[in-house]
Amino acid sequence: MNATPLGMCIIDEEFKIIECNCKFLKLSVDVDIDVDEELTRRVVGKAIDKFFKISDLAKKVYSSKEQLNKSIKKDTRIFDVLIFPFEESNYLGLIIDDITRPSIERDLVVRNSRNVIKNNLLTVQKIAFLLGETAAETEITLNNIIDAYTKKEEE
Repeated sequence: MNATPLGMCIIDEEFKIIECNCKFLKLSVDVDIDVDEELTRRVVGKAIDKFFKISDLAKKVYSSKEQLNKSIKKDTRIFDVLIFPFEESNYLGLIIDDITRPSIERDLVVRNSRNVIKNNLLTVQKIAFLLGETAAETEITLNNIIDAYTKKEEE
């Protein structure tokens, strides 16, 4: 279970955690914490609603014996939750993924891309200014040389 990047959990008919992986616990809190297997063992027997409010969804799966896929909101994040029954058992499996994260990463990519474009344009403008300034100085110098030679020829 710990090899997957998704949160995974197994609950019993009383909606208590039988087993979960580290990612499940990381997803259940809105802060970055270090989660190890010892901590996952300490949540065994705790109610699932302490982590995700899904006992109503779990009841539907228990009664229908059909898997259920639903998006739920917790704090500022949205999670994709798949709840499925295990055959010939009273346990349910949960697979949870934070679908808010890709949009946050997308926003970060967009923001960084805008900064790169802005910095690139500023650099191009500086280069254009320097080229224009140099071209103007070159033109003045060459016109002065031309004027100097032209006056000598006229004399």
